[in-house]
Amino acid sequence: MEKAALRQQLLKTLKEQDAAIKRARDLSLYEQLVQEPFYQEARVVATYLPFPFEYQTKYLLEQAQKDGKIVVIPKVLSKGQMGFFPYVEGDVVRSSFGILEPRSDEEVEKSAIDLIHVPLLGINDKNFRIGFGGGFYDRYLADYRGMTVSTIYPFQLVSFEEESYDMAIRKVLISD
Repeated sequence: MEKAALRQQLLKTLKEQDAAIKRARDLSLYEQLVQEPFYQEARVVATYLPFPFEYQTKYLLEQAQKDGKIVVIPKVLSKGQMGFFPYVEGDVVRSSFGILEPRSDEEVEKSAIDLIHVPLLGINDKNFRIGFGGGFYDRYLADYRGMTVSTIYPFQLVSFEEESYDMAIRKVLISD
């Protein structure tokens, strides 16, 4: 199946998930993630503010802040580029893409980010992801040398051929 068709199928399945099952999966993924040595050793953690149908990062955001980590979230800059900026709860604005972004203009250097929690719609068995189709993460990760992780539900593991510009995720955590 082509990426565009897979993207639509995955979006539909994500939006149709049973709310109670999704909450349980989100909690299970959170528990897995915070037990990982790469999380525990990270000083600066990048994540995202999700759409309601995506993995909910609320627990991760709260725990990372309790653990004294610097939390950063993405913001679209210009010409298909994005950066990560400090997250301050409530100090966000909805972008033209419909996602919540930080108001801050103090971009955190890529080399300062220890761990990036990467959103996705689907992923293949070689850890290449299908995102929303903008290519923002692939471009950002192209020269990123730190750790990357994605948290997925079982149905998000799909078969597709990656493109030359796709960037593999280093670690994938799958919910029960």
